[in-house]
Amino acid sequence: MSSLGSIIESLKQGNVIAYPTEGVWGLGCDPLNDEAILKLITLKNRSKDKGLIIIGSNINQFSNFIEIEKYKDELLSKWPGPHTWLVPPKGKISKLITGKNNRIALRLSSHKEVVDICNNFGNAIISSSANKENKAMYSDCSGFVFLIFWPLGVGFPDF
Repeated sequence: MSSLGSIIESLKQGNVIAYPTEGVWGLGCDPLNDEAILKLITLKNRSKDKGLIIIGSNINQFSNFIEIEKYKDELLSKWPGPHTWLVPPKGKISKLITGKNNRIALRLSSHKEVVDICNNFGNAIISSSANKENKAMYSDCSGFVFLIFWPLGVGFPDF
C-alpha cells in the first residue's frame, strides 16, 4: 500500500494523521468521528472549548457542516487558499469541532498534499497545527515531531 493509501486507511480507522500544509505541519482526523477528534485534542493537550478547523479540497466536502449554497459565493471569493471562514453550522455539529463557538471554521486548501489527502479520503478533515498546546509549531517534520507523535500512532505521509 502506498504511503498516501496508509494515511487514508488511518483516517478511516479513526486515527490521527500528520501532514504538511501551506505553512506548518498539521495534525488531522475524520471530522465525523468524535473518537478521532478526541484523540487529536488529547494528543495536543488542547482545550475542548477552543474548536478546530475543517479543511477540504472541494467546497462540496463541507456539505455535512454548512448550507453550501447559502454561503458559496462569499466563501469562493477567497478560496482556495489560506483564508479561514467562520460560518454558521448546519444542524447539530459536534462541540468537539465548534468548541464554545456558534460558528464552524472552514478552509478550502489548494496545497497539493492536503488536496491529495482530502480527495482520496473523499471528505474534508480536521486540521490543527502539529504541536502541543502553547508550544512552537513546526514548519518541517523535525525529529522532535517524530519523537512526540510517532509512538502515539500518528501516521506520517511520505509524498
